[in-house]
Formats: sequence, C-alpha cells, structure tokens
Amino acid sequence: MTFVPKLGAHCGAWDRHANRFNPRGYQEPLPLSEIIHQIARLSDFKGLDLSRSMVEKVTLSEIKNALAQTGLQVISVAASISGNPKWLHGAFTNPDPQLRRQAIQVVKETMDLVLELGGSQVNLWFGREGFDYCFAADYPAAWQRLVDGVRE
Repeated sequence: MTFVPKLGAHCGAWDRHANRFNPRGYQEPLPLSEIIHQIARLSDFKGLDLSRSMVEKVTLSEIKNALAQTGLQVISVAASISGNPKWLHGAFTNPDPQLRRQAIQVVKETMDLVLELGGSQVNLWFGREGFDYCFAADYPAAWQRLVDGVRE
C-alpha cells in the first residue's frame, strides 16, 4: 500500500504578515472565507490549518459555508497562546497560576472549536515559553508546569 499524504495549507501564510517592524502588516487583511477560496484554487491542498485568532474574527457558519463550497477540510486549529502580550513570560510555563489557567482554558476551548469545524488536531506552538538567558527562570519548575498543562 502506498502512502499518499494529504497536503494542507496554514491560512496564516495568506495573512497580512505583520511583525515588529510593521505592526499593521504589508497588505490589507483578507477575509478568512476569501483565503479559504484562494487555497482551494491550489489543486494540491485538501485541508487547512487555521489559527484561533483568525477564526475569532468571523462566524463559524461563514467558515463552514466556505468549507462546504470548496471541499476543503479543517486539519487543525492553532490555539494562539503565544502572541498575546499577557503571556510574554509564557502561557503554560508562566509563574502566575491565573495566567496559566487562562492559557489552558484557551486550549480547551480550541479543542472544542476544532471538533466543531470537523478537524482532529490542535496546534500548540509554545513560542513564548522559556527564557533567553541562563538562570533567568527556574527551569525544572517551568518544565513541570508545561508538562502539567499539556497533561490537563
């Protein structure tokens, strides 16, 4: 039996590409439904990787309609727990238990969201977990908080 991978596209690649040098981005943002239709015109893609921050800007019915029109499927939804300034010192590893609890709740809500959209995976990108300098944190404690958060 030959393995044939299903290719999916991360919708963020069609976003406005804001960064620290240009927070407004380099182009006008496209509506998510338009991004989905553009991806559908690329014949190799069968699925989408969405980010929760993109999904929150539209209604679920808009997304479901665009999926039905294009035949694409949601592969995963990224929880978007690293871009918010409140998690500057980590989401799951944050020393503040209240901020950790909020991050875990966002992931749980994202799990429900991905199921609602017919997907099966949550993308956890821990881009702000940890510190850049030696001895800047209690690393064993932070690691344990990360493990505990993922376990929950």
